[in-house]
Amino acid sequence: MLTNMLKIAWRHLLRNRVHSLINILGFAIGLAACIVIVLSVVNDLQYDRHYPGPGHVYRIYMQWFNEDYTESTEFAPTCGAMMSRIADKFPEVMSAVRMQYWGPRDVHRGDIASENVSLEVIHSDSSFLDVFGYKMVKGSRADVLRTPQAVLITTTAAEKLFGVEDPIGKPVVLPGNENAYVAAVVEAPPAASHLQFDVVTAFELNEVTQQWLDNWHSFWVLGYLRLPDDVDLDALETKMVYWFYEQVPEWGPDEDEQELMEKLRPFQLMPVEDIHLNTAHFRYNWVNFNGQSVEQIQLLAAIAAAILLLASINFINLSSATAARRAREVGYRKTIGADPLILKLQFLVESVLTTFFATLVSFAIVEISSPWMESLIGKNVGGMLLHNPLLAAAFVLAAFIVGILAGLYPAAVLTSFKPVDVLRGDFRTSKAGRYFRQALVVFQFTISIVLLVSMVVMINQLKYVENRDWGYDREQVMFFQAGEGDQAWTRDDMLTRMNSSTLIVSAGSSNMAPGEPPPYNPVHMGTPEHPDSSFGFIHYDVRGEWFKTLDIPILQGRSFNPESSGDMEHSVLINETAVEMLGLEHPVGEQLLWGPEEDIQTKTIIGVVPDFHMGSAREGQAPAMFHTYNSFARQVVVRLQAGHIKEGIAEVEKIYQDYFSGKPSWSFLDERFEQMYRSDHRLANSIQVFAGLAMLISCLGILGLSSYAIEQRKREIAIRKVLGAEEAGLLVLLNKAFLRWVLFANLVALPLAGWLMHIWLEQYVYRTALSATPFLIAAIVAIGLAMITVTALTIRVARMHPADALRQG
Repeated sequence: MLTNMLKIAWRHLLRNRVHSLINILGFAIGLAACIVIVLSVVNDLQYDRHYPGPGHVYRIYMQWFNEDYTESTEFAPTCGAMMSRIADKFPEVMSAVRMQYWGPRDVHRGDIASENVSLEVIHSDSSFLDVFGYKMVKGSRADVLRTPQAVLITTTAAEKLFGVEDPIGKPVVLPGNENAYVAAVVEAPPAASHLQFDVVTAFELNEVTQQWLDNWHSFWVLGYLRLPDDVDLDALETKMVYWFYEQVPEWGPDEDEQELMEKLRPFQLMPVEDIHLNTAHFRYNWVNFNGQSVEQIQLLAAIAAAILLLASINFINLSSATAARRAREVGYRKTIGADPLILKLQFLVESVLTTFFATLVSFAIVEISSPWMESLIGKNVGGMLLHNPLLAAAFVLAAFIVGILAGLYPAAVLTSFKPVDVLRGDFRTSKAGRYFRQALVVFQFTISIVLLVSMVVMINQLKYVENRDWGYDREQVMFFQAGEGDQAWTRDDMLTRMNSSTLIVSAGSSNMAPGEPPPYNPVHMGTPEHPDSSFGFIHYDVRGEWFKTLDIPILQGRSFNPESSGDMEHSVLINETAVEMLGLEHPVGEQLLWGPEEDIQTKTIIGVVPDFHMGSAREGQAPAMFHTYNSFARQVVVRLQAGHIKEGIAEVEKIYQDYFSGKPSWSFLDERFEQMYRSDHRLANSIQVFAGLAMLISCLGILGLSSYAIEQRKREIAIRKVLGAEEAGLLVLLNKAFLRWVLFANLVALPLAGWLMHIWLEQYVYRTALSATPFLIAAIVAIGLAMITVTALTIRVARMHPADALRQG
């Protein structure tokens, strides 16, 4: 019996090739889009699951509260002094490690002449492997990271530097670490890890770094702990807080705030697997490669569910329209004695068979489109279904359920008609069923319109960010890293030579590349003996013609004089926000206090620069101080002469090689700026694609419903034509009903989209206004596509000869 049903189902699909193809492709495209999004979300949910036991890895982060404890700001870095002692202080801490991300650095072999290789470098304590547990491939665990020279590299870095040679004991040259050697090789971290690195070097605790890394007033390291599985996190956090305030009593809470502080702790523990999705809003979150916000993941998951629902509704409507044409067939079969149960099973088998073909097509679409999808969403989903059979089975089950639901309508409704009514053409369905199908189409267009509005708003916001005047000029400016520590003065000589070149407008350097969050440290007013009025400033260590290179003017006072050692050591510039925060009417000549309490320094303000913003549009303008510490100003920026870019690049590389080995790994600032918003661009591009697919599916849905409606009105159309109705009048008549549904969808979708986009824009401090344009565009597109879809179908019926229509009806 089943074989016979499958034969009939196959013949029915072939007999209605066009309709079957539309039905299969519509559902397959929707299911494929859903699969891609789900695979992407699953990938994000699998981050940082690879750290072996015993115990579990956590990261300490900080949150600072405002005066009345109603708002807080989260910071990824924590206290270096606490991290260096916490394992000895609390027995529940199995191991702890401090870490600083040092960014991509030029590294090359020290034993033979070789090209520089750009590798991700981090500084860490020797307990790095104790906390993270990366598998040792070569080398001795006892030697690794015991000194700054004994570096740890990954298998990927070993292959780039040494090929197939054994790297253990071989020298490597890093900026500021000329005598390093490979002490161990570990497995590279998987792609689904927030922590990506190629080289790990040990901290060198000299006088300078000791102030920043092992000081109770300094918060400039990332701290990780390995804790037992049964640890009481609340109790440990509370003990950490009180221990910190024992060391820094002046920062402790008042007596009436003790209970509150136990609930709102400034030090928090976060499981390492939560970092990828839950720290996008953190300040100075240097280590979270390919980080996503949980809101984006929720948005994509909602889009996946909506598209699958749209595709399912579309499939059910198209199946209904096709089945309605078979009412006479059902009547004939019932007349000659066919069992109603067999007829119902026949429709269910046909529907499930169609969804089976659609599922196979959707899997093929996912695999074929995976290279393009990787550029769109930043993840390679190719092969993920093969490696995750449970997920593939879930999609097959979802398709099977949709097939059952789609087959229930013809199985239950068409087989319930009396044969005599069907044979004479009286097989109209109930008003309730008609209203239900209309509601489904309204729902389809509502979702599509929301996605269209979201797409336009996101594109407008990204254009606003790209075109906004951020206070500095990033055009024709290249940047790269050069020298630190003992190489600082060599870098200064290089900058001097670059500034004298005719192919270079100007060159300078700072401690952070534009787009990276600069260091945040307290600045005080008062005297060194009695500092008061602490303010949180970001600070830039600048050298050479840094302000000129970025086209940042001096509003008051002057810039640094490189010929004056006193000027370079004791002078600072500040920005306009800092002037306002300090409440200084005439800032030039005023003094500030900066640095840890045991080494507090007096700085004289010699100039004021306008506010400029190098961070994300999600962050507000911060007070800034500019000094010439020099050791950390390794990020070189060079403005090239317009019209001589290639020659300028060659000149920069030539000068660089006269002072440092290899070639600089350079890029342009405008490219760096685009990278800051790469995830936003990917989200906007994804919304574009999925909004287009949603609108396509919605149009197929209205095609199905209009096809069904026209199928039942063929006799009416024929009679109207016999009575003299014009073709244009018939088109208006048939379009009018469908247009009402799309207009109603707009009334529901536009306010909903406005509310959602208002929430989305709030994440940006600098954002575009929510104008009427996106809503008008979405409404016009939805109405226009719906009219085109219905008109294309009704023209064919309106032009049909009345006799043919009456015969078929």
